Amino acid sequence: MRVVWRALPRTRWSYNLGKLLTRTFLRPESRSCQVEMRFAGGIPMSLDLASFVGNDLYCFDDHYESVTLQRWRALAREASTVLDIGSHFGTFALVAAHENPSARVIAVEADKRIAAILRKHAAHYPKIEVLHAAVTEKAGWHRFRGGGGQRWRRKRPDEWGRKCRRNPSGGSLRKIRREIR
Repeated sequence: MRVVWRALPRTRWSYNLGKLLTRTFLRPESRSCQVEMRFAGGIPMSLDLASFVGNDLYCFDDHYESVTLQRWRALAREASTVLDIGSHFGTFALVAAHENPSARVIAVEADKRIAAILRKHAAHYPKIEVLHAAVTEKAGWHRFRGGGGQRWRRKRPDEWGRKCRRNPSGGSLRKIRREIR
């Protein structure tokens, strides 16, 4: 059924129908179901149809966040550096690197498992740097929701990996600024 959906024309009507379908009949698989695809006609991605985002990316393809991605593409074409905070699977980082191969793209993802998927996707684009990090306004304890629909849990920034350690001199954003220079 997903293949039939992907063949429909890209209109406002089909987008609204798609949102309804991906939450009912085309909802994520109950078990892991890996698929390889070329997102938006050219960006290689490996998606798990058991994840909401993976399922939506697969079903919507170039219709996924189309208005936002259209504006993002235009901005990325003109940028020398792109920072994608909370990159998840890297959709926006990948689109930026695809649209502007000379731009430096920094993709920041706090969830370790998702950052590994992001690294796999970014491997096709040498200008994408993936940072396993969390960005907050200050150092310390913060609420963090991991990928895969996990419940909220308290995490210390230094539990998220070497690049996320608490920065005694200030907030995490300063720490990331130092590391990406």
